[in-house]
Amino acid sequence: SGVPREAATALLEELRDAAGAPRVRFAEFAAAVEACLATAEAMEAVERMYDACDAAGRGELPRDDLLAALGQQLERQGPGTWPEPRPYDLSAPPTETLRLKLAARGLGPQQAVSAADLFLAF
Repeated sequence: SGVPREAATALLEELRDAAGAPRVRFAEFAAAVEACLATAEAMEAVERMYDACDAAGRGELPRDDLLAALGQQLERQGPGTWPEPRPYDLSAPPTETLRLKLAARGLGPQQAVSAADLFLAF
């Protein structure tokens, strides 16, 4: 599925601003590659979290249903114990924080939330 376009665009803009010069040094290039890989790994970790909450495999869950399932997963498994493999250690923010961030993105209680939406709320 890959990194959401909005996240990729923001990352590229940040890297472009950080480089600033017309020529890119190797250290800047390496940092950009590492940032892209870390972003992709974080997206994969969020997708695993999402899949653990989406038992039916629909790919979209109503916001409040997703947050309730996420809260249950956190209670049952504890923070940082999501399905393996977990090459990128990603801790979930509190569900209320996610609720506020998803609401700020225009996603109401019964609106469908995808893994990409959840990633952008992290």
